[in-house]
Amino acid sequence: MATLEKLMKAFESLKSFQQQQQQQQQQPPPPPPPPPP
Repeated sequence: MATLEKLMKAFESLKSFQQQQQQQQQQPPPPPPPPPP
């Protein structure tokens, strides 16, 4: 079943791609709240 093999490879590449994105972004800190008037 070549389809299953393709699916597994695509899934693995997708996971590694997401991991790379997470490492690059590292979620920037939320913006500071606006000062009270």
